[in-house]
Amino acid sequence: MQIKKFIGENITQTMALVKKEMGNDAIILQTKKTKSKGFLGFFKKDLVEVLAAIEPDKANLKVSKSKIEDKNRVKNEIRHNVDKEIQYIDRKTDKNEVSFKEVNKIYQKPISNNKNAKNEDLSKDIDEIKSVIKDLNNRFVETFKNEEDEAINELKGKYVKKLKNKGISDSLAHSIVGQALLDYKDCNKEIILKIINSKFADIKIKEDAYTQKYNVFVGPTGVGKTTTLAKIASNLAIAQGKRIGFMTLDTYRISAVEQLRTYAEILNCPIEVAYDKNDVTEAINRLDSRDSIFIDTAGRSHKNRIHMEELEEILESIKEKEIFLVLSANFNIDDIKDILEVYNFIDEFSIVVTKMDETSREGLVLDILNEAKKPISYIAYGQNVPDDIESFDFTKFVNEFLREI
Repeated sequence: MQIKKFIGENITQTMALVKKEMGNDAIILQTKKTKSKGFLGFFKKDLVEVLAAIEPDKANLKVSKSKIEDKNRVKNEIRHNVDKEIQYIDRKTDKNEVSFKEVNKIYQKPISNNKNAKNEDLSKDIDEIKSVIKDLNNRFVETFKNEEDEAINELKGKYVKKLKNKGISDSLAHSIVGQALLDYKDCNKEIILKIINSKFADIKIKEDAYTQKYNVFVGPTGVGKTTTLAKIASNLAIAQGKRIGFMTLDTYRISAVEQLRTYAEILNCPIEVAYDKNDVTEAINRLDSRDSIFIDTAGRSHKNRIHMEELEEILESIKEKEIFLVLSANFNIDDIKDILEVYNFIDEFSIVVTKMDETSREGLVLDILNEAKKPISYIAYGQNVPDDIESFDFTKFVNEFLREI
């Protein structure tokens, strides 16, 4: 085997010298960075040194034509992958040495002269080559990972962890921090604030609530729809002097009807109980003189398709309505996705997030915005009526959320 050393200013130039003298059958034994001698030890220049070899003439080998074609195809595959890695090396200028001995071993593997050799041998060779390429690729990544890459990865990991600790899902945390590093090549609290504001800029914050006469509250069981409805209705009646009325569809729980009836007595307003679609129409007619009507729906499981179909029919029978989807802050992101999927038959709605006092992972609010692509009208944080609820202020929320980031 003929072995020769080639030196050039970069890997591309050096490989061109190798191919020019030895052709495409050259085997790369070793590639490394070296220095020119310079003048009196000064003005040294970075060079690339490649140790290459050419196999002996294989003309006398008695190999079947098909076998030769198969081997050439395998060689072309390995060269293609190695050339891709060489292009990657050429973009790096400050590393010392990369070994290609594994590739050399594959090139020097003897070719079988047995005409009856099975196809499994070739398949084995291909699998071995793929394994070597995979190992080379992993070591390339590690070898050429520079200090800047390591610093960026460390910074990314740091802020992803901070956001996840505050309740943001893994995917959204990576999205926010990744965008920060892409746009600003840095990440800190101020940059994250810019990214979040930009990311949710198209989700309009709802400021004109109660433009419709009927306000319908929907959502899964246990999220506090009745209490939330009572808080909002009470504030509207007290602060704006609106004449309100209540309607409940939650006839599955006696306590829910009694709870809303108690609020109606305190506010001196009428309450109607509807059991089906026909009752809803009649109840609406009886409450028609009121300024605003608040409708409490049954808190049944969102996984019950029959009840969801019943709710869809009832909502279609109510005109001039505004719908509020009530979600709990102590849900997880998978629950949120499931609920939003089930309620996707509703075109327009805003969101109320309850039980903010029961979680320290308030970042879920941003995940809700991200998944729903709908505005949040209110956040609630306790059981006191009419207190413990406020209109959602996105800017205020994000600033408080990022305070300890």
